[in-house]
Amino acid sequence: MACEDCEREIKALKKQVRILQKKLESSEFDRSQLELTNDRVEYVRMGLIRQLESSQVRLENQAAELETALKDLKRLQAQIVDSEKMSALGTLVAGIAHEINNPVTFIQGNIEPAVDYCNGLLELILLYEKNLSGAIAEIEEKKEDLDFEFLREDIFAVLSSIGVGSERIEKIVKSLRDFARLDESSIKTINLHEAIESTLVVLHSQLQTSARRNQPIQVEQRYASLPSIECFAREINQAIASILVNAIEAIDARFLCSQARGLDRKAGKITISMWILSTESIAFEIADNGTGMSERELQHVFEPFFTTKAVGQGTGLGMAIAHQIVTEKHGGTIAYTSQLDRGTTVRVVLPVALPKQTPRGFSQAESSRSGR
Repeated sequence: MACEDCEREIKALKKQVRILQKKLESSEFDRSQLELTNDRVEYVRMGLIRQLESSQVRLENQAAELETALKDLKRLQAQIVDSEKMSALGTLVAGIAHEINNPVTFIQGNIEPAVDYCNGLLELILLYEKNLSGAIAEIEEKKEDLDFEFLREDIFAVLSSIGVGSERIEKIVKSLRDFARLDESSIKTINLHEAIESTLVVLHSQLQTSARRNQPIQVEQRYASLPSIECFAREINQAIASILVNAIEAIDARFLCSQARGLDRKAGKITISMWILSTESIAFEIADNGTGMSERELQHVFEPFFTTKAVGQGTGLGMAIAHQIVTEKHGGTIAYTSQLDRGTTVRVVLPVALPKQTPRGFSQAESSRSGR
């Protein structure tokens, strides 16, 4: 009986062992399946990570492309806006110059005959005076009323002044036409002295006494004998005008600041210098004693739409366009140096002849920037 019990227990134990072996085998299978699943999960995870990294790179590239496109768009907007402004100004200036030129020609053409007529009339009056002895008293009375001796001398001074004035108007008209240059080819050999002088004529009224400034701005010219340069004449005039306008506005701003602080308002001054750098290049500087700029402002001065002026008082296009004109269209350089409350100096270097590789228009190439 005891043996039978032992056999049953052995059979039960064997059965339990078989069950445990099956469970162990099942667990081993589950473990291998779990490992396989984990491997698959890891593979998928690594694949997702690689996809995310690739997507991030693509997004970064797209962001960089969008930023470049935005900068290009801003530059294009600046070019279009400023070009339209300059085109409108050029058309207006050329039209005014043409309209003024007609009456000036008329005045100049009539001054010489007027002088001859006055001489003849005076001779006739003197002849009448000599031969009409009976009317001497009446003639003398009339001469005294007219202050005849003064009139005889002054009438020619008046005619001379008219001649000088008409010559001055003729010079202004020539400067306006030189500045606009609507009737000339794009590329032209010019005298830089004349380009600066014509721009100063256009800006003459801004240099005079204004509501913000109780005295005119002094312009000191230090001109050297320069060779003529090949350039896009109208665009060079535009760049010079932008630099000079900035200088004038900086001086005006300094006057307003001095008034607000109760300080002495130093006379405004712009100094224009030019010299030969080599047989292949020339340089000119325009320095002002205006408000100057900070280091942070200097870093952004050539960026489109950047301005140090109050909202509504500046577009921030002038120097961005000037930079493009000098560097990209002419292969030159433009650099600013400035100190707060002391003033700013702009130096421009231009080649005597346009480089063959310089694009005949605004490119997208980046140029090195320095200064203001």
